Amino acid sequence: MRWQGRREPVERVVDLLKRERRAGRLLWLERLSATPPRYATPRREIHPRLLAALSAQGIEQLFAHQAEAFDRVVEDDLVVVTPTASGKSLCFLLPVLDAILREPGTRALLVYPTNALLHDQERALRRLLAHLPVPIAVATLTGATPPDERRALRQRPPAILLTNAEMLHLSLLGSHGSWARFFPRLRFVALDEAHIYRGLFGTHMAYVLRRLIRVASLYGARPRVIAATATIGNPAAFASALFGRPCVAIEGAAGGRGERLLACWQPEERDGWSQSAEGAAAALLAESVRAGAGTILFVPTRMAAERAATRARALLDDALAQRVAPYRHGYAPAQRRFLEERLKHGELRGVVATTALEVGIDIGDLDVAIVAGYPGTRASLWQQLGRAGRAERLALGIFVPYPRPVDSYFAEHPHDLLDLACEEGCLDLANATIGTAHLACAAAEAPLHQGEIAAFGDDAATIAARAVGEGMLRPLGECLVSGIENPHGRTHLRGTPSEEYALMVAGKQIGTIDAAHLGREAYPGALYLHEAMFFRVLDVDTRRRSVELQPNADGPRTVPVLRATVHELAIDERAGTLHLAVRQTTSGYRCLDERGECVGAPMPLTTPIVHELRTRGIRIDIAPEIAARLEETAPGALATATHALEHLLPAALAVRIGCDPRDVLATAVLSPALRGGAVFFLYDSASEGGAGIAERAWPLLPELLRICDEMIARCHCRDGCPRCVLGGLCWQEHGRNEKRLTRRLLGLLREDVRGS
Repeated sequence: MRWQGRREPVERVVDLLKRERRAGRLLWLERLSATPPRYATPRREIHPRLLAALSAQGIEQLFAHQAEAFDRVVEDDLVVVTPTASGKSLCFLLPVLDAILREPGTRALLVYPTNALLHDQERALRRLLAHLPVPIAVATLTGATPPDERRALRQRPPAILLTNAEMLHLSLLGSHGSWARFFPRLRFVALDEAHIYRGLFGTHMAYVLRRLIRVASLYGARPRVIAATATIGNPAAFASALFGRPCVAIEGAAGGRGERLLACWQPEERDGWSQSAEGAAAALLAESVRAGAGTILFVPTRMAAERAATRARALLDDALAQRVAPYRHGYAPAQRRFLEERLKHGELRGVVATTALEVGIDIGDLDVAIVAGYPGTRASLWQQLGRAGRAERLALGIFVPYPRPVDSYFAEHPHDLLDLACEEGCLDLANATIGTAHLACAAAEAPLHQGEIAAFGDDAATIAARAVGEGMLRPLGECLVSGIENPHGRTHLRGTPSEEYALMVAGKQIGTIDAAHLGREAYPGALYLHEAMFFRVLDVDTRRRSVELQPNADGPRTVPVLRATVHELAIDERAGTLHLAVRQTTSGYRCLDERGECVGAPMPLTTPIVHELRTRGIRIDIAPEIAARLEETAPGALATATHALEHLLPAALAVRIGCDPRDVLATAVLSPALRGGAVFFLYDSASEGGAGIAERAWPLLPELLRICDEMIARCHCRDGCPRCVLGGLCWQEHGRNEKRLTRRLLGLLREDVRGS
């Protein structure tokens, strides 16, 4: 059978993959059957004018989940969880618009995780409203909204206000008195792409939403809340934790999907490991574009997006090369909108993106989605793969594993990747650092009565007592008020912002980079990519916060030499976790050859670049007896094997609980205090007191050790490679026989755990 019309480009790409099956590069190819859409009619009546507007846009029937949401929202707070491109937005827009048409003066607040998605959804909403015979006021509130427009919004609030998390926190809540004309008629709060709000950002957002519901109640409003999310494992519990109110989940894939093929493509063994996944994915992108297929390639970092786009362009003729572009955070908003429009209208046929395009921005019809490197969760993987394919068209998704343990595990276990349920959303309302900040904000918005504290979580009373002790809150009669000035301005929802450094070329600024990325990307001597152009970093001026660059198309790529030191600050007896101070130091860099392998000795930096974080984690002691038995195997075996576990344990935790392997870091310290033993720290990579992820490893330790051993055993290398015991971002010297020694240590630890 041959696919006709628009399906033919996908067939060409599949034929290319199949031709390499004998070479072992096509590890697996799975076919997911098409699913027909399921339609339903709501039990309650939709306003006739709204029905006419839908019809004018070609929507004659509602998907089953849209109809169910329209009916259920009358009585329940909701979370709608469906795959990509299944009409989630209408699940909250239909009841909002219906209510506004029936009761003029009704207001709704729509909250989006990114401004790009906000503006994209605003355009879609205005297209729908253009078909209504009565005007409905819509406006956006972002950091770019001019002061005079903000004043107008406060004086004449729109029926529908679209905003982001930051403006909700800073303006609508921080200055809620100025929005006194908006809150009394607030009937709906919708949270789009709610799965984004996990980890630290999610914990911040859970506090913000509780504050929103509290402030609304001050004005006599009790808005109905609706969350829309991609597939997660615990939608009702997750949404309930976010809003602090019970939410009913509406699940399903009633939107239907065309047939999909999913493949795993193994980079060639002869390629250098650090370039292999990137290079193989870029080559696939080029072949797919050459075949006529609209293609998106997802990569994990900003620099990887630049490199892969440059590589793909080099493999295409000039005409096609102009139709491939990178898309990432760090570009100016106007540049990103320009790329989005080119992609949506088919002017771009290939785009290399970070997670900036993972959320539901309308980027038109694509045929192929390539995911280079496991993106951290199965939910993210399905989001990225779901960016290709619409309606009944065939779509192709390709997973290109990076040479690291977690990717190799899923390459060998396709059904764990494709068949298991998506991960549960994780929030940590017990995070005292975040909790004290938001309780201070709440107390500044209105004096906080003792009876209100429980709404902020089971640990809120303990956190409030701590906040009083730290001066963040202070008693005033029967209430608590903020003990600090401007608590809203001090509280940053996406983590404490790093200082920004200006990227300078011959006295002209071409962009910025934050301090957290300096030590990995823009240290002196680094080869830096910006908008597909190569620059060499000449100097970093910490006083002026600037990075001096020089155009440089030649010369080797570089990787930083990074070290971490860990200091215990305190122990949380109740939670059984440690509060830690982690100091990450870039002391130099190494050069790479064309294969991506290190050549020559490390080049030291005159002034090391240091990044510090405060976090939480657990400590695992390796007893002197275990260390002694391991050292009998080979001198230096303990240092060699614990170094490998620094890479393996985060990967095993990612497999077991579904976190992103980058959410957790590990550092081993050979401890004189243990008389020849070692201390192993596993901790959250996020600052602000951690995200509550690493501590979940302790009860799972026996299983994590088993997964680590399986990752090594299944690898076909002899002495150890990046697919098992070597870390992709680690450029420390590695010991000989690392694979054998690490398995020996794992065996001893598993015996010790079983015996304890």
